[in-house]
Amino acid sequence: MFRKITLTTLLLGFASVSSANWVSGLSYHHITVEENGMKLGFPAISGSLGHKIPMQDDRISIIPEIRVGLGIGDDVVNLMGVDFDVEIDGFLGLSLKGQMEVNNNLYVYVAPSYANFSVTATVSVNNQDIAFTGDSWHFGFGAGVGYHFDQKRSVELAYERFDGIDVLSAGLKFNF
Repeated sequence: MFRKITLTTLLLGFASVSSANWVSGLSYHHITVEENGMKLGFPAISGSLGHKIPMQDDRISIIPEIRVGLGIGDDVVNLMGVDFDVEIDGFLGLSLKGQMEVNNNLYVYVAPSYANFSVTATVSVNNQDIAFTGDSWHFGFGAGVGYHFDQKRSVELAYERFDGIDVLSAGLKFNF
C-alpha cells in the first residue's frame, strides 16, 4: 500500500511540476521478422506517451517514451509441410528519442529502444488447435522524420531495427 501511495504522489508531483510538453501518439506499424531463412510480416498498432525535455538549444529535445501495441493481423509459416499461423499478441517498447527541429515544421530524430514482443504460433492437428506462445526483449535503434501541422499535431515516419526485426511506422503525435 505504501508503494502505491508513494508512486501516486511522485507521479502527481511530476505532473504538476511539468504539466506541459507531454507527447502522445497513435501509430501503424509493419513488422517484418527474418529468421532461419523465413520472412514473416505483421501489421500492428500502438499508442505512445512521452515527455519532451528541451535542451539549452531549443531546437534539440530529449523525449523518453513508452509504447504499447498489439498485432492486428497474422502470417503463415510452413515448417516441414505443416502450416503455423503466427501473430504478434502485443509489444511494449521503451525509447529515448533525441529530436532536432530542422525548421518550424520539420524535425528528425534518432532513438535507441528496448522492446518486448509477445508472439503466438498456432497449428491445427486433428481438428484441434495447439498454440505456442513466447516473448522476448530486444535492443534496437531507430530514426525518423516528423512534420508539425501546428503546435499540437504532427505526423511521423520511422524505421527501427531490433535483432532480426524491422519495424516501419507511420503515426500521429499530439502535444499537450
